Amino acid sequence: MKLAEVESALLALLRTASALTYVKTIEPVSDRTFDLARGNFVVVPPAVLSFFFSSRLAARDLAARTYDYAPRFLLFAVARNLRGAEEEKLGGPGTEFGAYRLLHDLKTTLAGARLALSSGGVQPVVELAAEQLESFTADFSAYSLEVAIHGDFHV
Repeated sequence: MKLAEVESALLALLRTASALTYVKTIEPVSDRTFDLARGNFVVVPPAVLSFFFSSRLAARDLAARTYDYAPRFLLFAVARNLRGAEEEKLGGPGTEFGAYRLLHDLKTTLAGARLALSSGGVQPVVELAAEQLESFTADFSAYSLEVAIHGDFHV
């Protein structure tokens, strides 16, 4: 199970999820999607961006050749505001989706999902780990959803 393969499978799952058809951008954080100098996302919201965060490796055999592998990704839910503009102003649902809705749809799509890796075989499981506000500006709101992917890593 390779890190790039895991992230690609995670993004493929999000791109094909029926609950996320309104999302305009689903891709990894890169120099195209994040301005490092200003610390701002450079995307058309609503967007989901992935970022490898950390991993846990625990040896499963005495030769230390097989590990329980749990890479963690942050998925940034980026929208223009926390709720859609119509919902914020008029109190009812509107046609624009805010960060809260995007975060909810990410959680319901990913909780317990199995990823189809390009190498086949094992299908690692997605576990929801945490969520938090990352940025709240006049231009956009961003929450992060931390997910752990459980599978095997063989050396």
